[in-house]
Amino acid sequence: MRKKLVKISQSFLTIFLLTGLVGTAGASFDNEAQAFVDLINNYRAQNNLGVLSVDSKLEAGAIWMSDDMLNNCVATGNRCSHDDSTGRKYSTRLSDFGYPSGSTYTAENIAWGIKTAQQAFDLWKSSKPHNANMLGNKYGAIGISRSCNSDGNCAWVTDFGSQLVELYKHQKSFVMVRRYTPCWQSQSMYNPRCWNTKIIKK
Repeated sequence: MRKKLVKISQSFLTIFLLTGLVGTAGASFDNEAQAFVDLINNYRAQNNLGVLSVDSKLEAGAIWMSDDMLNNCVATGNRCSHDDSTGRKYSTRLSDFGYPSGSTYTAENIAWGIKTAQQAFDLWKSSKPHNANMLGNKYGAIGISRSCNSDGNCAWVTDFGSQLVELYKHQKSFVMVRRYTPCWQSQSMYNPRCWNTKIIKK
């Protein structure tokens, strides 16, 4: 009987630990998250870059991290870090959620103390390394999450990846339309300034 109880306890402990590391978070892909996807894809289009599709693996990792930030560093008024409360680097966390971070290009932007997608976008755009992530030409997938408490304090996480593993079910479809606009005779049709790029939702 004692041996059986020990085995059951060990199994429960294993399940508990795995749930804490990869469990379902309380945040969701809300209207502000979708607004950010619209903002960043239009921004990338203006810079002749491809659209980012929301990947379910990156999204799961971003949701977990935004909740983790909200419940820990934001709640205590401390500075947040890309290392989560369990000590994982962001690449390890994404790998735990099923994204092949070890064999792909990845990056992460985090922010706290802001509420809207526009504020998050403007903040990251004004920071050179964060802006470089948003305009990374290697990236084609994104995970974006916002977690907020009853006081209106929010934590934002954006994870970027070079590979789309699994399209997130709430992802809206986008079509990039590029039209050639005649330029001055001294300019070539290969000049990006001669193209009008626009993102259209399906």
